Amino acid sequence: MPPRKRTDAADVETKAKLSHPSKPLIWLELSKAIGTMADPAPWSYEDFVSSLKLTKPIVPAYKPDAPPRECGVSIKEKGQIDAFVCEFNSASNPRGVFTSARSRQNHNYPGYRALSKWFDKTTAQIKLNLRFEEMYAANGVTVASHAQADMSGLMPQDECIWILQSIRKEWFGKHISPQTAEAQKIKAASLTFLKGLQSLTFNRWRGFLGRERRKIEEAEDEIRGYEALAQGGSIGPEDAVAYISALKKTLELVAVWKDGPLRERYEQLEMTTEVVLADLAGDVPPAFSALDLPKALRDALKNLPSPKMAERLRETLLEAMRTVQSTGEAITLGEHDHTDWKSGVEAYEHLRVPDIVSALGLPNEQLPFFLDKIDMVGSEDAWSEQGQRALKGPNASALKPFWHQWVGILKMIDNMFEGRSTLLLDGVGIGKTLQVIGFLAMYEWLYLQGDHCSARFKEMAKGHEKLPRVPHVLVVPCNRTPQWTDELHRYIKMGTIAILPYNHSCNLGARQAFWKAFDAIPEQIPIIILTTYTTLRSDAMTIYNLSCQWLLGGDDYSQVKPMGGVDPKLVSSTLLGSGRHFGIVAFDEIHTARKLGPVHFACSRLVDIAHAAVGLTGTPIITGPIDLVMIARILKIEGFSVEEVDGYRKGFNRLKAQENRSKVAKMKARQDAKAAALGKVPSQAASSGPSGETTSKQLAKNWLDEAREKAALHIVRRDRDSLDCDGKAISTLYPLTQTYIVVKLRKDEMAVQRQLANAIGKNNPFANDKNTSAFYNGLRQSLLHKSAADEQWARRNAQAFQYKDDPSTKIDVLVKILNFIKGKSCVPPIEYINGEIRVKSQVPPDWPRPEGSGPDKVVVFLAFPKSNWIVEKVRVRLRSAALLQSTIVYRRWMRRASLTSPSIVAVPRQNAPPSSVTFDRATRRSSSCRR
Repeated sequence: MPPRKRTDAADVETKAKLSHPSKPLIWLELSKAIGTMADPAPWSYEDFVSSLKLTKPIVPAYKPDAPPRECGVSIKEKGQIDAFVCEFNSASNPRGVFTSARSRQNHNYPGYRALSKWFDKTTAQIKLNLRFEEMYAANGVTVASHAQADMSGLMPQDECIWILQSIRKEWFGKHISPQTAEAQKIKAASLTFLKGLQSLTFNRWRGFLGRERRKIEEAEDEIRGYEALAQGGSIGPEDAVAYISALKKTLELVAVWKDGPLRERYEQLEMTTEVVLADLAGDVPPAFSALDLPKALRDALKNLPSPKMAERLRETLLEAMRTVQSTGEAITLGEHDHTDWKSGVEAYEHLRVPDIVSALGLPNEQLPFFLDKIDMVGSEDAWSEQGQRALKGPNASALKPFWHQWVGILKMIDNMFEGRSTLLLDGVGIGKTLQVIGFLAMYEWLYLQGDHCSARFKEMAKGHEKLPRVPHVLVVPCNRTPQWTDELHRYIKMGTIAILPYNHSCNLGARQAFWKAFDAIPEQIPIIILTTYTTLRSDAMTIYNLSCQWLLGGDDYSQVKPMGGVDPKLVSSTLLGSGRHFGIVAFDEIHTARKLGPVHFACSRLVDIAHAAVGLTGTPIITGPIDLVMIARILKIEGFSVEEVDGYRKGFNRLKAQENRSKVAKMKARQDAKAAALGKVPSQAASSGPSGETTSKQLAKNWLDEAREKAALHIVRRDRDSLDCDGKAISTLYPLTQTYIVVKLRKDEMAVQRQLANAIGKNNPFANDKNTSAFYNGLRQSLLHKSAADEQWARRNAQAFQYKDDPSTKIDVLVKILNFIKGKSCVPPIEYINGEIRVKSQVPPDWPRPEGSGPDKVVVFLAFPKSNWIVEKVRVRLRSAALLQSTIVYRRWMRRASLTSPSIVAVPRQNAPPSSVTFDRATRRSSSCRR
């Protein structure tokens, strides 16, 4: 059967989209049904406002006489909305008016678009989706609990109607309680309204579930590919390393669902990972011998080029295992609600940069030991010869911290002199790294000032104590060591501070070599020791006895002693040895150490022997409030006793067990009802147990509020929407901008699509998942290039292939986009018209173009690494298009990417706007990725 024309496909897609519930329609129909268009419900209902904890009333944009300013829309948008809503209310077929406007078939489309924009903005501000999902989660309904066993979809949403009745009572309360005709009308209309919101929620969940399933399928396909390669006996060290990377990615993806539909698959992956870890160590226990891993693959894992590589890979897998094996309260889908977090710097909001500089005692607005300039264009190490030349070149710009970074540095120093640690929870892109490096530099500058430091600090609890001249320690995850090294070199002047890596497994030779290098550094040079959580774990496990039974109940490490028989020289040569003392100990991604064990012990031990401590993380809560408590225990924040932690655990587990029994009883009741309908004997239902007034979720929230309050003086938390001293947002990154591009395939490329479709029809796509997956992947690969899906052709012709003789429409468009962006700075949104790339006619008037910005950087992603060679051929042919070099530089990164097809992602410099394009596999369109 020939494929449909593109116009038909577009019509089908549009009709499918229009058949989905629409957020504006749901709210408009509610107001119309209960006759409250003059003051739209439920925005004016006290129960609704109270339930969502709205601090100020929301004025709907579709309220007839509402001032535009109060609604948050322009005068023009308000007029368009009023015209659209007026026609909607007066029409005999309101849905027809709405559908026509939504499909751009009449003059009301601008009003529909403006109203949709207002709903998206408003519901995001009040976090309506999140609160709706929380109500479901409180009743035991989440994506994981409602997903089908194969993750192909969700259970019927009709089973959740009883939750809607509970929400209706909470939101509409007194308006549905009296037995009047008006109350009954509101009762019926509100239930229809909530069913619409439920449909929107389930659509989001289905999309999320589908994306996760595709990611897992792609990762498992990659694993099977390497195992198949090993079955043929042709697998080398590079393939073995790639296999471990694929295994790690798959393990992390599946672990999210390990307590739901993918429990068995997770257990299989966990056992496979244990086998791989044993192979890397060169010792496979007999219990693992039954696993069917190809012998060639296991031999390759045992015979990697160097022991150092095997050790690094093993450490990476171990860290992944520790991360995915976490237990605790599950996090529901949706962003965390940070509305209750305080910034922690309220007392500094009135200060300007000159005031902060004066408070620090600095002579000017330049951090000590910091470079004057920074190269935002090149990628050279600032401590190399090329990097030093770049700092003197025209592309170098002045290095000036932002206001909020100055505030963060001052806050950390104040805490240090008050005897408090700091928990830096700033969001992504706020600049936690610079703040910590600035804190380290200021410590050394204050040490040099001695008694002449700022009078501000002398008045504090530890202001009269002289800062000791001791090294500092930076603890980071293994994969972030290169990034921290680059950042330290980027900000600190070469030769002013020494940076020493402390790594390798715990052995006397490695540790003595480190201290030999340490002693060789002149005494007047400050030292930063850069180490990893894995290295600290190795030290702790080698030296200390951490298997005591008391350790399972708390983190009182006073009883931990070195194990008998350990060389005293080895004990004294580790960072945890007796007699050590450090200045500042900083933990990047401190949530890595949130669980009791060797890493938690090692971090806690370092804080005990440090003058000051700071922890960095954007996600202080991964599995539940206990995470924040365990981080607070590491940083020695008062108010978090072992007894309190145990009390919370017991109370939470008790309530959780009761809720689980109740959930099982409800499930059995539904099964019994179905069995009775079929004439079968019902099973014995389990007792639901006592139901307390306080749920486990409510207990967790209450305890989290207490924990936040106790740690308030230690916490600094800002995000992109936080304001500076002038009331402006501290983030200057422009919002996400999307661009859609239509690409028409050539006839020969469409012929390949037809061949693939005919082949899957003959092979019966529903016979097994393997056929369907092969067709799906082959189709996607052939969209990049018509021959990419034919592996045999690739093996035969890879060397002789010339792109100019057999081009690809998609790659040609990629090259046009790259050549258009090449050499330009802060490229605004683009479009593809008549085969040409050009800037959109409507560029946002405030699109930022910082002075001195260099050319935009571009990274090309590929979902299928085996297709890299085609793009490499293009790069060789177009040697001037140097941007395509990123495809080769980041080939391992691309292998881990879970994107569906090639994409171009512009990597920004400071203040640069996002300007990037990705390709959608189904419609041959593109959409932007945040930089």
